[in-house]
Amino acid sequence: MHSAIYEGWVRHIRHRPARHAFQYRLFMAYMDLDELDQVFSGRWLWSTRRPALARFQPRDHLDGNCDNLAEGVRALVRERSGLRLDGPVRLLTHLRYFGYIFNPISVYYCFDRDSPTPRCYVLEVSNTPWKERVCYVLPAAEAKSGGRGQLFDFNKEMHVSPFIPMDMSYRCWAGPPSERLSLSIEVLKEEEATLQTSLALTRRPVSGGVLARSLLRYPLMTANVTLRIHSNALRLWLKGVKPLAHPGS
Repeated sequence: MHSAIYEGWVRHIRHRPARHAFQYRLFMAYMDLDELDQVFSGRWLWSTRRPALARFQPRDHLDGNCDNLAEGVRALVRERSGLRLDGPVRLLTHLRYFGYIFNPISVYYCFDRDSPTPRCYVLEVSNTPWKERVCYVLPAAEAKSGGRGQLFDFNKEMHVSPFIPMDMSYRCWAGPPSERLSLSIEVLKEEEATLQTSLALTRRPVSGGVLARSLLRYPLMTANVTLRIHSNALRLWLKGVKPLAHPGS
């Protein structure tokens, strides 16, 4: 089975207009979308099909109307990049816990049938409280070489943080998941980093013990993510950083 649990740290370092940093532990599910019928088989508290304490639902991703998420991602990649992929699609994401979900970022690793490494990455970014979502399609063939993995530069397309304006760009380092998984994203203004974020995770098997420990250690994972976002926004405001209005308001 390719599906797994990844556990580790998320880190944020903001350089301007005020210095601010935080980190916390988390876990994320790594789901092979062709294994949905078996990944949580026999796990009463976990499900991909029925109501459960921890649940994966395809409608929590893309446009919310995709029953076959793997095909939806392949279609998106084909539309945006021209790549026609026929291999697995594996998704790093948070599940829905106690009925609540919020994913600041989910990552689709898209393979060809005979390729051991991803041919394309899709970053699915969501914001709060507006609940908007945007996907960045990053073909591996367009990556630059970087010390932390494959390097991608692309423009910001959606209002995410009220403390970061829209006229920014992203720089992302990504690589194939293995025993370790890392993802780094910088928010840039004229090649100068305003914010650096990173995931540093370690692979765990989808076993009864790992799943039970994950729920016990992080019982409200997605609620905690949202709480961290809002509490750190308050800390930035107390440091004198003025929030920006949503461009659509």
